[in-house]
Amino acid sequence: MSYIKKTNTIERVDIEALFEKEKKRNEEKIKIFNGILNKIYSKIKEQSKIGNSRCIQFALPSSQFNNVKDVNDCKLYIQKDLTENKFTIRWKSPIVAIISWGEYVPQYMRDFFYQTQGIKMNERGEILPTDEEIKREEERKEMEELAMQGIKKKENKFKPVEQYVPTGVFYSNEILQKLQERINNT
Repeated sequence: MSYIKKTNTIERVDIEALFEKEKKRNEEKIKIFNGILNKIYSKIKEQSKIGNSRCIQFALPSSQFNNVKDVNDCKLYIQKDLTENKFTIRWKSPIVAIISWGEYVPQYMRDFFYQTQGIKMNERGEILPTDEEIKREEERKEMEELAMQGIKKKENKFKPVEQYVPTGVFYSNEILQKLQERINNT
């Protein structure tokens, strides 16, 4: 007697349906993260209108998270968005962030600096190399590379000691004859 029943019907599972609950949970998390991000941007706008400081402090609302992983996911989501938007973010504690835009140099200031000083800079105020400096650096690297190739070619001229075959005499015949005479005279 067989304990396995054979049937003609197979109950299949839709693999996409297995992820439906996780998909809904992720969509809810993103909705919460975007809400928090909107609060941050509103606070930034308010602070910029006051004008005395170019940073804010923001505490994540811990009541909106189920666990630590959700808090970390939110921190990463917020950090990615803010840094893409040229803000600086530092975490003062696990849920408190300091968000700054004071290091950012606006385009009109960079253009003014270039027009008056002839020097280009990026959004962080770092001076960029001129076209001439870039060209000189490329030429220097090229010369360095050629020098390294020359060294490699010179290295190829040498043979291992095991392959050495003497081709000539170190002492002339005259010196050898004088040595022979001295040996014979003694």
